Amino acid sequence: MTAGRPVGKRIRQVCQILQNHGSNGIRRIQHHMPEVQATNISKYCRRAEAMGLVTRKLNDDGFAVYTVKPNWEALIDEDSESPLRHQPEPDKPTKWTGISSIFQLGELK
Repeated sequence: MTAGRPVGKRIRQVCQILQNHGSNGIRRIQHHMPEVQATNISKYCRRAEAMGLVTRKLNDDGFAVYTVKPNWEALIDEDSESPLRHQPEPDKPTKWTGISSIFQLGELK
């Protein structure tokens, strides 16, 4: 499930590519997104993994292979329909009663 942050179009595009072409590494995903650098595709994949939309496994060579979850679109839609999260109220600031400037030091006499 996504963590409250909106899912961008590039992350959706990566998920769609993985759904259409199966599990792939960064370079194979880049083949379908030639306008995007591999470092950015890696970033989108990591973000999608953090949002729970894809899973990552390392292959025998140590490279990451990403697989989209079958219900990734439902996970995005489910999160967008959820109500806004309640923000806890900040603690009330305490009133400082000590010395707050060097001029108050002279008043101590």
